[in-house]
Amino acid sequence: MQTFMVTSILVSTIVGTIVGVKLLLLASRTRQFPEFSVGAALFCYAAIAQPSLLVSASLGADISHEHQMALLALRLFAYYWTLVGLSIFTWKVFGAASGWRQALTVTLALTALFTAALSYWASWNQLGINGQVPLYARFSTSLQYVIMFA
Repeated sequence: MQTFMVTSILVSTIVGTIVGVKLLLLASRTRQFPEFSVGAALFCYAAIAQPSLLVSASLGADISHEHQMALLALRLFAYYWTLVGLSIFTWKVFGAASGWRQALTVTLALTALFTAALSYWASWNQLGINGQVPLYARFSTSLQYVIMFA
């Protein structure tokens, strides 16, 4: 079962990275912001967040606190930009003239930045316990993702 899970994560990482790059290339040709924002979001998630999660999980307690925190910072950065890119895409494509959607996008971006920074700070101070990331750090921007996808 674990082999199947790792294989599916690797396949989604490869496919997501390829699609993200293709969307970024399309955006560079068309100069359209929605293609850029969704392409950057997908690339951040597939090419940065997922590999850093796999490396961190595979090394577990064998990795130093500083390296674990560097991987966490990279992952939180990628999750944050994934959320921002998808939020901007949703706002621009499904209601660019809508003031409440713009306000929601800005609110999601600001609260996610605060939550990610708080999660990183809390993890930095408590990560030394068996090499496990605390629960609140694993779900730091989950509420913002739920709202954005809703």
